[in-house]
Amino acid sequence: MNNKKSIDEILNEEYEIRNTIDKDIMLYNAEYPDHQIDNNNVYINKLVDQPGAVGCYHKDNNWFVYHIDDRHEIFVKGPFSKDGVIHVLASKLYIPSTVANHYISEDELRISLAGMKPIEKFEQFHK
Repeated sequence: MNNKKSIDEILNEEYEIRNTIDKDIMLYNAEYPDHQIDNNNVYINKLVDQPGAVGCYHKDNNWFVYHIDDRHEIFVKGPFSKDGVIHVLASKLYIPSTVANHYISEDELRISLAGMKPIEKFEQFHK
């Protein structure tokens, strides 16, 4: 049996992740006007090589979360399911309501609690 996701399934998951994160950033920003989250640095299924970028991408039938720090170091964490990647992205962005509403498996929890793995070069990151 082939468990590989179709393009439509990946696009639907991408749409759900984007809508959930955007909606929750908007709600968070309305509730906490003194501590705004800028969703212009949040990328869904798009790899962006710039400091401050936070996002996720789909590879080999799984989702991965990445962050590029101010020193231009790239850190990756995963693999995750769709709900797992929403949970981890929300944690990274400090959106507690989203974290609480998206449950993850025990394995995903273990992965999410581990440190992000540094990647030497951007080229390795998206192979």
